[in-house]
Amino acid sequence: MTVESTLAVDEHARAPEEPVPTYLVGRLISLRFVASALRRSRKVWLGLAVVGLLAGAAYHVVVPIQYQAAATLYLAHLPGSDDNVDMANDLALLRTSAVGEQAVKLLGEPDLAASKLLGKAPGTADSVNVMTVTVSGPTKTQAVRRVDDLATAFLAFRSAQVRRQTAATTDALQRQIRALNTQVDQLTAQINGLDPTTQGADLDTLVSDRSSDASQVVTLEQTVQQDQLDDLAVANGSRVLTPGAAVPTSTAKVLGLDGITGLVAGLAAGVALVALRALLSERVRSRAEVTALLGTTVALSVRRRRHRRASIGRRRTERMVVRPGPEVRALADFLGRRCEAPGAGSSLLVVAADRHEIPAAAMAVVASRLASLGRSVLVADLTKGRTLAGLMGVIRSTAGRAGPDDAGELSLFAGSAGPDGAVVGVTDPTQSGSDIVLTLATLDPGVGAWHLDWAEEAVVVVTAGRSGAQRLSAIGELLRAAGLCVTTAVLLDADDDDQTVGLVIPATPPAGRALEVVPTASTRP
Repeated sequence: MTVESTLAVDEHARAPEEPVPTYLVGRLISLRFVASALRRSRKVWLGLAVVGLLAGAAYHVVVPIQYQAAATLYLAHLPGSDDNVDMANDLALLRTSAVGEQAVKLLGEPDLAASKLLGKAPGTADSVNVMTVTVSGPTKTQAVRRVDDLATAFLAFRSAQVRRQTAATTDALQRQIRALNTQVDQLTAQINGLDPTTQGADLDTLVSDRSSDASQVVTLEQTVQQDQLDDLAVANGSRVLTPGAAVPTSTAKVLGLDGITGLVAGLAAGVALVALRALLSERVRSRAEVTALLGTTVALSVRRRRHRRASIGRRRTERMVVRPGPEVRALADFLGRRCEAPGAGSSLLVVAADRHEIPAAAMAVVASRLASLGRSVLVADLTKGRTLAGLMGVIRSTAGRAGPDDAGELSLFAGSAGPDGAVVGVTDPTQSGSDIVLTLATLDPGVGAWHLDWAEEAVVVVTAGRSGAQRLSAIGELLRAAGLCVTTAVLLDADDDDQTVGLVIPATPPAGRALEVVPTASTRP
């Protein structure tokens, strides 16, 4: 972890009464911005990817794997018909619910729905006369049985439809034959009833008509016979070429494909969620945003410490004082320099904008260092959690066991702001007689910062990604309204790719305004 410092404005750089305008900083949406958001929230999208992988792999625990079986049919068509059209009709006929219901009856599975048996595409045309029927089942044996019964039901249903069509055609032809036979009988009666002496043109006409009707009868009878032969050819010619056989299915392959599908879906959902949250979030992350909202320079930025827990418990916070980490050491060194700088006042106010564990640990370390140098220090904890007050107990016990004889006095005050904004139990800690007063406070917009007007300078500590733009802007306005000088700001958990400076440099520095260069400190965990 690297600790970066920039130019810090001296405590007399800006008078409290000078208004400092603040502006929200627009964000440049780019691939770098999205990549940074994905890197920060990698636990989110990686977690969703793992959840998708597990859900995809466990999908078939709830829904059993469906095995497939296929059978090949040869379908004969009526002579003179278009084979392509007939095959299209056969595929449509296979998908009808009537075929599915007959197959269910053959299977003896009344709970099985015809639509579930047929699926979306039960058949495919391999050629104009060859069709492949595919059916799924919970087991390979069940899938083979289902496809065989479906093929049997389809062939029977198809033959029945062809027979109905042939029967309808035959009935129409038989009616024509009966009508023509009736005409032949009538013509024969007329011919036999003619007087032999008057035979002539009438006889020839009647004989010709009877001969024509008799010829039509013969033609129609031949057509009926041919249709019946074609019906038999279609029924007997259509058959199962290849009986049902299970399609090779690898259980590991199915689980792997489902797992990969779930992984991709979870990863896409996680990336979309993180990117959308980053685009819509108003959380402050860069030094430039902190500077624009607070109107002061970010004099110290501490990069994000990897593998640090999201929540800090009480015992962990106490260990941060006994054995300070890089973040606590960097902030403690910075606050110590603020207290010991030439011209520094006797009081230092640290305002925790969001998290107060690290600022509390750093102030406890600073108080211990100043007391070991013989300074009289008063520590005021004005936070709700009283974290600093608890840490001072640890500091006192440690200093009592190993502190020098000439150590300074270390006092503690823990209070809270009352309804009128004043600190309960104290009016001005600077009047306590202590050499240095260190105060840690959190601001409530409903109370304001009027009870802190005795402080000579204020340092605002911000954690990247924890505070919104509106809250930071309100903190700056409350401090300035109380007549406090916001000397500088500190940014914790700064992003590695934050290229902004966070520096306020006036165009024409007025008299009495000085710039102090704070040395850069670098530490590696």
